[in-house]
Amino acid sequence: MRMAVYKVKNIEEAMQMANKFKSSGAYNLFRGQAQNWKLTSTRARLQETEEQDAKEKMQRFMNFLTSDPELLKYREDIDWTFAVAQHYGLPTPYIDFSTSVEVAAYFATNSNANKQNVESVILCLSEVDFQEFIIHNHEPFEKGGAEPPYVANVDVENLWRLQAQYGTFLYTPTIQIENLYSVDKIIFPYTAPYQGILEEDIYPKRKSELEIKLDRFFDSERNREGNKEFIDLFNTENSTVIDVSNCLNEKILKSPNLHESWTEERINEWQYPLKEKWSPTSEEQVVFAIIPSYDDPMDVINALWQQLKKLFSRDSFSKESILKFKITTEDPLKESVVVTMENKCSLIWNGTRNLPYTVFEVLLIIAQYLALEQYRDRTGNIYGLSEGKPITIELGDAYGNYARTKANATELRKAFRDDLKGVIIDDYDGPMTAEFLLSVNKPQLVFDFERFKKLFIYQMMCYQMLLNYTDDFSCVFFSPTELATFGYR
Repeated sequence: MRMAVYKVKNIEEAMQMANKFKSSGAYNLFRGQAQNWKLTSTRARLQETEEQDAKEKMQRFMNFLTSDPELLKYREDIDWTFAVAQHYGLPTPYIDFSTSVEVAAYFATNSNANKQNVESVILCLSEVDFQEFIIHNHEPFEKGGAEPPYVANVDVENLWRLQAQYGTFLYTPTIQIENLYSVDKIIFPYTAPYQGILEEDIYPKRKSELEIKLDRFFDSERNREGNKEFIDLFNTENSTVIDVSNCLNEKILKSPNLHESWTEERINEWQYPLKEKWSPTSEEQVVFAIIPSYDDPMDVINALWQQLKKLFSRDSFSKESILKFKITTEDPLKESVVVTMENKCSLIWNGTRNLPYTVFEVLLIIAQYLALEQYRDRTGNIYGLSEGKPITIELGDAYGNYARTKANATELRKAFRDDLKGVIIDDYDGPMTAEFLLSVNKPQLVFDFERFKKLFIYQMMCYQMLLNYTDDFSCVFFSPTELATFGYR
């Protein structure tokens, strides 16, 4: 097929032409590229030396999708698997397209690869024409044992990145799809980024339940790569690296049975039930919170909690509300700290509202976090929510993701199961304080579920937000049922 190439003066003319094509039905899928590159999938771009590493990463990702019952559906549908992998940077045979001309314009002009007056491109594809072409030219693929290319129109539940970008995909098992089918192009010289669509409507700051879990996995992947470099360095120095992650002894228990409070029925209540669509920034409701100026952080927490409860009652917010938080302070704070506060409040809201917490419990977590962040910015120290210095706890899930939090030693001990002494071996002579967690690190063996949940609400969640969530590290556990390990450090 002969490629149609349309040359125009700028991005505005390119969009006008693309929208005209879309209205006429000539094309329905669009892709923006910073330069006039060949249409190639990320997997096809791999060098031979990169292929094994990419296969191992994909296998770990597939394993991750089987580590949690909530994630199994994302593995059972191969298009869902590849769609998620593609949006999180794993090499796949997918090529991104969008039904939105605006989204294509954004990607064509908002890239580090854009250069002044160098050609940028909006590619135009007719799904109907492409599918008809493949139907009449499927034999080479069948003879080679490969599935023919196809347009994958997938709507992956809770993958808000995909929904925000009105995304669809071109599945291309061949290295150069343009050698078989010519995709038409609108070419224009780059001069400036297209600003008709917000970046956060391309890469939503709000996270769905799925994306929160995916952030954890890909954080662990980055940590894995960092650890590999660390180990390689030590190997070159003929040093020994010892993995102490599993050096915890649970033999002091008479049996490894979970406490009766951790019932299957109760755990199932904590599975994310909602299939929620992404909503654009324009549909968000704003919560305006003012952090008061008190010397005692507990006074700040109480005042903020009452303030938030009044706001929610006045504006009829519910757990179904799509919210963003706007924070102001009576005391001056650095702008970067305020932005961090706003982002973390939104993350707390989105991470907890679909779980069996009450609205008031969620608002208490937010109030606690804001007070702790303010106190740290003022003093450089971490405030203890109870008497006595809080101890550091390391949380982990079944896949090996870790986060830090803090809790008061006395409050930890209060959350222990009542019959703990009865399930310990007779000759155990260790402490029954928080230090007991040095020996037994599974929360289901040590804690009563309801008490552990309260510990999560009143101490651990806000400290997780304070200690963990940054631009580079985003592992936070919102549900007590997600934890496989709980270690005193």
